[in-house]
Amino acid sequence: MLDLDSGALIGYNAKSYIETASTVKMPFMLYSLKCMDKGAAKLNTKVSYTYQDFNTGSGVVKDNPFGTQFTLSTIFHYVCKYSDNSAYYILQRTFGIDGYNKYISSLGCKTSVSLYGNRWGYVSAADSAKEWIQMYDYFKNGKYGSFIKNELKNSGFSNFREGLRNKKYNVYSKCGFTSFLHHDTAVIEAEHPYVLICLTTTVNSERLQNVARAADDIHDEMWRY
Repeated sequence: MLDLDSGALIGYNAKSYIETASTVKMPFMLYSLKCMDKGAAKLNTKVSYTYQDFNTGSGVVKDNPFGTQFTLSTIFHYVCKYSDNSAYYILQRTFGIDGYNKYISSLGCKTSVSLYGNRWGYVSAADSAKEWIQMYDYFKNGKYGSFIKNELKNSGFSNFREGLRNKKYNVYSKCGFTSFLHHDTAVIEAEHPYVLICLTTTVNSERLQNVARAADDIHDEMWRY
């Protein structure tokens, strides 16, 4: 948990690396949007679904025939709403892996993503926090900031958002899970916004929801005194 106003930090195993699962899709979207800010594409740019993008995992793009075209705004929406693997692969093919690796490295984060190898990579809680700081800044200053802010506010499967559903603030989240990984990463837009990351091999939604509630109580206590 990293408070963005005070810089106060609470961490446990924050620099230990683990497979990203689908949390990697958030920083890759950020990199893609930054490319678009420089004129690489627009939200209404159409991209095609090809055999290179096929993945049997989560999402809806895979159910379409090869050659189907989607706007980039739809691709971003599918990544956020359904954690769409094929949509993620389309972003990788459209905006490139090498540029992403260089960008993430410039933030001081580990990079190990390859178009022809490990397309997911590894992450630590500390690295994920750095990436979310950049995304939260993009909300305010990026050309498509309001668009991606709304998409991440309504992203699918967030246990953090579920755990904090009785609160009055937004939770911008990108989770990730497999049969043996269960992660959630987010910016919590409390009165004093904070980044919250939990990366775990314990597949249990209730535990992640409890992490969110406990962290929020600690954060409230922090600012009370």
